[in-house]
Amino acid sequence: MRNISKKQSAKNAQIAKIKKELLEKHGYMCMICRKEKGTDLMHILPKSLFPEHYTANWNLIIGCRSCHEIFDSSASFRRKTGLYERVKNYEPQGAWRYFQMNNSDNDIQKRVS
Repeated sequence: MRNISKKQSAKNAQIAKIKKELLEKHGYMCMICRKEKGTDLMHILPKSLFPEHYTANWNLIIGCRSCHEIFDSSASFRRKTGLYERVKNYEPQGAWRYFQMNNSDNDIQKRVS
């Protein structure tokens, strides 16, 4: 078993608390599609690129597995969720870059292909 630091343990506890609150508040429904049951805790701005927002309430939502996978892989889908508006006040440059707000869907498709 891997040892974790007290600091990481505190972050994990904070994340678990936020997840529980979001699940209860949103009735275990995906906050993106609002159709499917959601149990995934999602970081709007990914923790790999924005570790400083790992435990920020504004950066966490509940999602279903399908929306989570598409959100992580498609800037076009991210823009359609409306979540850019949620995060732009906290991390304007990062949100702009991650949601690729300056690119058209055609430009994104060219890069993916």
